[in-house]
Amino acid sequence: MDIKVTVIIPIYNMEQYLAECIETVISQTLQEIEILCINDGSTDQSLQILQKYSENDTRFVIINQDNQGVATSRNKGIQTAKGKYVMFMDPDDKYPNSNVIQKLYEAVENNNVKIAGGEFSDFDPEGNVNPRSDYENDMLSGYLFQTNQIMKYRNYQFDYGYHRFIYNRRFLLDNNLFFPDLIRFQDPPFMVRTFTLAEKFYALTDITYCYRKDHKTISWDEKRVDALLRGLQMNLQWAREHEMYDLYNLTIRRIIYEYKEPITKQFTLSIPNERLLLAILGDLQGDEQIKSLMWMVIETYMQQIEETDRIRKSLSYKLGRLITWIPRVVKRNIIKLLK
Repeated sequence: MDIKVTVIIPIYNMEQYLAECIETVISQTLQEIEILCINDGSTDQSLQILQKYSENDTRFVIINQDNQGVATSRNKGIQTAKGKYVMFMDPDDKYPNSNVIQKLYEAVENNNVKIAGGEFSDFDPEGNVNPRSDYENDMLSGYLFQTNQIMKYRNYQFDYGYHRFIYNRRFLLDNNLFFPDLIRFQDPPFMVRTFTLAEKFYALTDITYCYRKDHKTISWDEKRVDALLRGLQMNLQWAREHEMYDLYNLTIRRIIYEYKEPITKQFTLSIPNERLLLAILGDLQGDEQIKSLMWMVIETYMQQIEETDRIRKSLSYKLGRLITWIPRVVKRNIIKLLK
């Protein structure tokens, strides 16, 4: 069989949701697919569920490995897939209907693009799907498309929802486009780099991915916050180097409004100086004349985080640098701007 699309599914202890996810994959109208399941060291019944499905469906390929993390699993999927195109699915999510893959395959084939994708939706444990209006706010508006059309990524500059898209596998391999080895926030850097190099993609107004919410919580320990900050830094630097100011400002807003709590809790920066820094950044967003200042502030922040790799045994030094250095940089440069 000529495999048109490989669906890559990393799995780690998802026995509760795995069957529902797989049912939405095997029911797709496009039959020429490979269902590539990477069992990442599961200790529950996930592997047995996969094996049961594979007994009756030759499209299943199961790779067993010791637990290495979702980024490594997805990268292995890209490297070993046999399909012309690849898609990514998480084992607790699902497709909204049976013709998603068919529509995406036709969109990418018929429009001479490397990537095609649709809209994002989520659903709660009772199966209730959020209405479209939930994604119309500024930081989530990229989940929606107004018309079916080819879009330039420079006019889009969004970073979330990579699952919604189908990707030309040869394009990924030729450009060394893989997920960074981070335990959190590995998806946005992959998406940003891939879309930038592709330059354009085909957008569909159809919902092409459904995300399950409210069934798990994130434990923001030091390793996860470190990974988050490294991923955010990757996107900030990429946006700066490629002069993508909308993406740059979006990432700044994510730091301020979306990830403030785990960052401040982990590094105990919930003090007036920290709030002042966030307020200043909030006031500065969108001002073309001070983008360099915004970059320097965040870059300094990240440099202090990275210093912890060398000085982890000196907690007081780490906190002192974080608390006192950033406000001094902000104050000094604000004064320069006001002169």
